[in-house]
Amino acid sequence: MKTSKWIVMFMCMTLCCSNNLFAQDNAGNRPQRKFDPEKMIEWQTKQMEKKLILDDETSAKFAPLYKEYLNAIRSCFTNEKTPRAPRKDLTDEERDQRMQNYFNVQKKVIETKQAYYDKFKKILNVKQVELLFKEQNSRPKAPFRKDNNNKRMPRMPRN
Repeated sequence: MKTSKWIVMFMCMTLCCSNNLFAQDNAGNRPQRKFDPEKMIEWQTKQMEKKLILDDETSAKFAPLYKEYLNAIRSCFTNEKTPRAPRKDLTDEERDQRMQNYFNVQKKVIETKQAYYDKFKKILNVKQVELLFKEQNSRPKAPFRKDNNNKRMPRMPRN
């Protein structure tokens, strides 16, 4: 009886002491992923094709046009990385310049969308085009927000 207690106690001590042996250094093992805009555009194109439920023929026409459209929208935004001053330190002229730049960018985006609307209309029906432009501007609503009427998100069915 005494020997079985000692064996159990020895196993518990061994288990407690060897717990650190199983720890892993995840930071060194995992390579850092770099942002690749081409892969992101490819992924967005596939997701939109799924949402629009396109057949193979339409999908072959849609994919290059949608990639071109996404690149055109991205080109509307400037990639200038200028250091920003805190908002309270801005002068009125700087605030006015920022607002003018914002309006110019929004004009470019609207003009690009209008130009591509006609091109998409030739390939897709009007409901699909509407869904295409609506999905691009929408964000999923967060659950439990006041504007969401505190409704829970539906659960996914289990298989």
